[in-house]
Amino acid sequence: LLHFIDVIEKKDFLELGNENLMWLLVNDALNAKEFDIFKAAMRWIQHDIENRLAYVDQILDCIRFPLMPIETLAVIDEDPIASKSPKLATYLIEGFKHNVIPEILDSSSAKFRKRTPVLHKTWTFNYSGKLEKLVLPHHGIYRITAVGAKAADGELKKGGRGAIVRASFQLSSGTVLHILCGGTSSRNISGPDSGGGGGTFVSLNDINTPLIIAGGGGGTRGTKDDEHGSDASLETYGLPGKGKYWGLGGKLGKSGSNASEPGYGGGGAGFYQGCGAAICWVLGGKGGIDGGFGGGGSRGAFGG
Repeated sequence: LLHFIDVIEKKDFLELGNENLMWLLVNDALNAKEFDIFKAAMRWIQHDIENRLAYVDQILDCIRFPLMPIETLAVIDEDPIASKSPKLATYLIEGFKHNVIPEILDSSSAKFRKRTPVLHKTWTFNYSGKLEKLVLPHHGIYRITAVGAKAADGELKKGGRGAIVRASFQLSSGTVLHILCGGTSSRNISGPDSGGGGGTFVSLNDINTPLIIAGGGGGTRGTKDDEHGSDASLETYGLPGKGKYWGLGGKLGKSGSNASEPGYGGGGAGFYQGCGAAICWVLGGKGGIDGGFGGGGSRGAFGG
């Protein structure tokens, strides 16, 4: 978006599908003059005019003609591709009117909104013990990094590390992200073991639509005969526990299971399902006994 003028000179731009092209053309953050955006769109059609001319009306509907000066509008009227659209005259008249008497038109439409390129914007959310929200200000591609929490170390064994998951998403302005940052677990104040670290969750528009999730690290029983806690899974399923008695990892948003013997740890909560004292994301994400916020499993658990 920021380097649109450079991108349109590359072959990859001409090979875009029609839906991806139109997503670019309507984007508020597109960094280019409106006439340059128009010319790029016409070049895209010309590249395969036999198959793409059918999209000319839809493409012209993405161009903000009221943002162009009158002399530019006059040039567009003679464009050999755009002139094939029966809607062109309507768009040009709208542009002329906005230049001459802008107050007579409904300027609340996106057609009249100036594009506002975003050079760089970063939001950082740290552990807070509560659900937080972010309303996205622009259409665009958002790169999201989720980091699960580390489990506390036991007396003689280390707690597992949380996952780091990163991905890019094409999102619209007004989209609401619901964010829960996992918290580090605690060590048992009267024993050698620790709970599982909390997971970090980001959901889309409501708490029931997961977007990206990073699991928390596994806890440990902490003695010399026990295992270090497992690092969080980077797959879509949780890892099983370690040691003599262990529970299964969760799948499809469900929780892990408790260890096969009492006192050997509880499973971490998943997106939709909790395990014992560990509460799932959709119900608040509370950790189990000594488990980190974000559904961390109870003492000795292996996964958040």
